[in-house]
Amino acid sequence: MSSFPPSEDCFSCRGCCVFDRSDSPWLPYFSKEEIDQAIAFGVSESAFSSRTGSKIIPLPHGDFVRCPALNPVTHACTIYTVRPLDCQLYPFILMRDKTDQVILALHEACPFVLSSSGDLHPEIQKRAETLTQFLQSPETVALLATNPNLIMPIQPDTIPVVVLDHLTDALTCPLRPFQYKDYPIFSKFRSQGENRLYLAHSAFQPHFIWSDLLDYQWAIIANAFCLFATSHGITHLAWHGHSKQTVTDGRCETIANISASVAVAFRAMTDRNPKHVPCRIDNLDEQTAQLLDKAGYHVEQISFDYLYKRDEIVHLAGNRFHSQRALVNQAARRQPILRPFVPQDTANCLVLLEQWVTTILDSPESPNRIMREDARFAHNVVMKWEKELRLIGRVVEIDHLIAGYTFGFWLASDQFCVLIEIADRSIRGLSAWLFHEFCREQSGAIWINTMDDGGLPGLAQSKRSWHPAKLIPSYTATMRL
Repeated sequence: MSSFPPSEDCFSCRGCCVFDRSDSPWLPYFSKEEIDQAIAFGVSESAFSSRTGSKIIPLPHGDFVRCPALNPVTHACTIYTVRPLDCQLYPFILMRDKTDQVILALHEACPFVLSSSGDLHPEIQKRAETLTQFLQSPETVALLATNPNLIMPIQPDTIPVVVLDHLTDALTCPLRPFQYKDYPIFSKFRSQGENRLYLAHSAFQPHFIWSDLLDYQWAIIANAFCLFATSHGITHLAWHGHSKQTVTDGRCETIANISASVAVAFRAMTDRNPKHVPCRIDNLDEQTAQLLDKAGYHVEQISFDYLYKRDEIVHLAGNRFHSQRALVNQAARRQPILRPFVPQDTANCLVLLEQWVTTILDSPESPNRIMREDARFAHNVVMKWEKELRLIGRVVEIDHLIAGYTFGFWLASDQFCVLIEIADRSIRGLSAWLFHEFCREQSGAIWINTMDDGGLPGLAQSKRSWHPAKLIPSYTATMRL
């Protein structure tokens, strides 16, 4: 950022960088990166109370105190080329008024601000327009989100210049309840591309079916759809969606765009969560995870979706599918009938789910019991909202009784996702037969996604037995310590 006010005006004043007390609100704030740069230019580490971001600690200067980066003889800044944003903005400052609105204001104490006639200096308005554009950039939004102390509480002797609605909205992150009507908005932020394989949780359905159990809220932050989920007082970001085809300022989205939305999202989670709880973003695809890793976040792969070639599931050819063929054939002897789900099937399907839950769990104290009981709520939502969620539902009848059911949806034109599947465990091979026949029906699919295994060893073993063609990694991002 260019020198403003002009250097000759600053040197004739000598008022900057000298303060009346050691806790002056006008002491400049340094971000972590700015602290590292200042130290590299010779400022002592002891000038900062925290290396992750703090106001500078002043030194004695006669009856006053001064910034340690100020040369007391020449009154020149020794780190001028790497001075922090706080100093680059001055005599403009960022403040929050009593309504928490972010305002670009001027400090009246700077003699350059007002002319001899008491009017604003003619260059002020031009500078305000330039700064307003600068403060709306993704890079600046990210910096302010991670360093909220750069925005001062309202101060006396200041002149409001510009109300920064865009910055206020970006930083305050107003959240809205997650409802079915948000389906079209959510879908707009799914990144699209040819030959792209999608995580199941990049779709609306796997989130919405849990909305009776989790408090979902969302906000559009820096051109990204941020879906927050809260359970037992802990909030995490369940999905961060941004279109990689979006063009901003004539160029494709960059790390800065993603960093801005993620920084604000982490700030929102930090404000809501207990201090000892690390905030995180789940369900990140590999491309977004790589961008966040470059942006300085800690990224870790925590699960993956199982992806199968539909033709392999349908034909079950070769020795490696010998076990699956045997199971499918064994169940076929019971002459199962696969038909479309109708709402009248709901009660009988939920009875089957109760039986399935009872047989799959070893004891009432099993840590998976709560997870499986919660699934009842999700399955009920699936059946209630089948049409609206564009789900394909099927039930299996044996001897005129429902012995299994499954629901899925299209992730993309060539990718089908199996959302839920339940089969009577007393009928050997029925689960394999149901999966095989359901995949057979999805004739337009090249890929079948069966989501992740939830960290359950038995489910993981079952999914692996079908020989997945690919494992799509899913990542979690947290703040680096």
